[in-house]
Amino acid sequence: GIRKTPIVWQEVFNLNLTIPPDTIIDVWKGFDKYTIQNATQKNFRVILSGCWYLDHLKDTWQTYYDCDPRNFTGNRDLMIGGHASMWGEHVDASNFIS
Repeated sequence: GIRKTPIVWQEVFNLNLTIPPDTIIDVWKGFDKYTIQNATQKNFRVILSGCWYLDHLKDTWQTYYDCDPRNFTGNRDLMIGGHASMWGEHVDASNFIS
């Protein structure tokens, strides 16, 4: 069968809801070291998206490059990466390509 891995937003973890041990926590509210450290302490894998919101139009590329997802205290091997996100509230045809 197909192996599936659940990914949840950090609120699910922060609310102490019961989640499977192989769940990946997506930290999307900025570079939330508190959540990252707590999740990795409990042996959850983590991905980070809070540093790379492409719809934050005032951010520069330097801001994105300066974010190091492994800059936290804890098991850095459980930080498995990150992803860029873009919410539609600030993006339209006039700035999508820029």
